[in-house]
Amino acid sequence: MIALTVGTSPAFADLEKPPKPPQNGPCLDGMKPRQMELAELKLFIANHESSHGLAGDPHVYLDSEGIPTVGIGFNLNRGDAAAQLAGVGADYNAVRAGRTDLTRLQITRLFKQDVARAIVDARALVPGLD
Repeated sequence: MIALTVGTSPAFADLEKPPKPPQNGPCLDGMKPRQMELAELKLFIANHESSHGLAGDPHVYLDSEGIPTVGIGFNLNRGDAAAQLAGVGADYNAVRAGRTDLTRLQITRLFKQDVARAIVDARALVPGLD
């Protein structure tokens, strides 16, 4: 648990106590933690990574950080982007330049691979995650 002391800092001047966490977030049932189903996790991520949700954005766009992105939050600056796109049959240079859009199947495959990789990484970092 992290303790927060509200003092004279301007950032906390209007707060009497720390804000409460959301009541019914994706992992909360009231205030009790709950297990997310994989489909729910994918929908939650997709809705936060793409204005098109699970459909993704087939055309390259700049994300909120100005990073060229495609699909469901697929960062085109990442080191393995060209290999990952080639793995789903897409031409990295054409996609990045905006000359070619991804298909729905390509978007879905990239997203599923990233979610699977993130779950493996999370399990390695957090024993008993499941």
